[in-house]
Amino acid sequence: MTRDDLIMLQLQLRLWLVRQPIVALLAGLLALLGALSWLWLLPQQQALRKPLIEAPAAATAAPVQQAPVSAAQGLADFYAAMGPARHPEEDVRTLFQLARRNGLQLSQGQYDTKPDPSAHLLRYQIVLPLKGEYSAVWSFAQMAMLAVPFASLDELSFQREAIGDEAVEASLRFTFYLNTGGATP
Repeated sequence: MTRDDLIMLQLQLRLWLVRQPIVALLAGLLALLGALSWLWLLPQQQALRKPLIEAPAAATAAPVQQAPVSAAQGLADFYAAMGPARHPEEDVRTLFQLARRNGLQLSQGQYDTKPDPSAHLLRYQIVLPLKGEYSAVWSFAQMAMLAVPFASLDELSFQREAIGDEAVEASLRFTFYLNTGGATP
């Protein structure tokens, strides 16, 4: 068969398909199924987003009237929210326990301290390389933020060797903000 014969055969097939009412019926049925599945999935997506949207709204729904805070009291509250600089290794141990509880493999972490004497604080940075399931890494990150309230999650990266792999390699960088005890209002 030549190229022209193939083109002619393709055109004849298209004409035959267009003339068949079943093709139009199938196309309409597929369009209807697509619209119905979209309508079915839309409420489920909104239901998944609803807790994420309502949680911050619920926290701000009933504002609490507070007396103005003095600068000295604000500074005291700021330092009270920080962790004690005496034993940051206990907080690191907490992170290790949370990683094990979530079934994650934890490699050797990297630690770095950055003192700021003028602000009377110490930034203790920790990079934790983890390996495990994606959901377990997210669970660990959320639990870590609750367990160590004076920590910030500064960086989170994921890497997967192959698409089919269950495990991911993740790297999380936390910063602990620690009060060195030198600041009093």
